[in-house]
Amino acid sequence: RYIDRPLLYRSRKFHLRAYVLAVSSIKVYFWNEVLLLCAQEEYLPEDLSRRESHLTNTAVQAERGESFREEDCVRLFNDDLPAELLRQGRAQSSEEAQEMMSTILREMQRVTGELFAAFKGEWSTFQPLPRCFEHFGLDFMLDADLRLSFLEANPCPDFKQT
Repeated sequence: RYIDRPLLYRSRKFHLRAYVLAVSSIKVYFWNEVLLLCAQEEYLPEDLSRRESHLTNTAVQAERGESFREEDCVRLFNDDLPAELLRQGRAQSSEEAQEMMSTILREMQRVTGELFAAFKGEWSTFQPLPRCFEHFGLDFMLDADLRLSFLEANPCPDFKQT
């Protein structure tokens, strides 16, 4: 489903990218340094023709030309979002912002655990092998009410822009 009221970072739409390592069959490691990947332009929900205000995929943004500035579009969830929560008045103190961040991170970890548990015995689409590992990039989005939605899992994620 389309998230029509996303939480914004500096007035721009974003999604969260979490990196996961799946080992053997199957132990999952969630890297807590989550990325915050922003659209290039201010979010204009009424104007769907302006892709730069809706598109948060950094690989696609980089292909589109010189207007892609990595330092504007790739941020760190744990470092950058707490100040934005304070700026927007969603948190009244740094401690409250950090607690909100911890809650969001725990929810991402919970969803990740459920996702991989669902595929544990499913050999037709996911084939974990003993003594092997795979990287995944898991994408999430927060809505304006701080509800987390899982967007997609990317096997062999592109690390070039992140």
